Amino acid sequence: MTFVLILFFISLFSIMFMLNKRVAFIREQNMTVVDHSPVLPDIKDVHYILIRHGKELGFFIIAITLRTYVRSSILLKKKSKEIYRKIKSKITKKEHIEPEITAEKKEASAFLKTVSEYKKKIGRLKDQIIEEETNIHG
Repeated sequence: MTFVLILFFISLFSIMFMLNKRVAFIREQNMTVVDHSPVLPDIKDVHYILIRHGKELGFFIIAITLRTYVRSSILLKKKSKEIYRKIKSKITKKEHIEPEITAEKKEASAFLKTVSEYKKKIGRLKDQIIEEETNIHG
């Protein structure tokens, strides 16, 4: 571990030395440093593009994630039903399942309300995707 750290600091100091020599050479020659590159776009343009398309990209990623989740859940439901039928046919003993106990509802904070509203929106989007996927896959 110490050997790796020593190598890291040696390389760091050598890079600093090379940059220092380069800056000294530029100062001696009275050269000016150009801020723009012909290959890379301007930072302000990149920032504008990221802000403009960031929200669309976020919605696209959420939609793709939900679509993948729905497809995998449909597949898992089908496979689990097949496995359940196989197990049930082999086992004749039935198990008694007790009903779940429901918790009392308490008043939530504003943050929790916002989160629950967001979850409801995602749930509606998920329901739409499930409807589309079940119509496609029959």
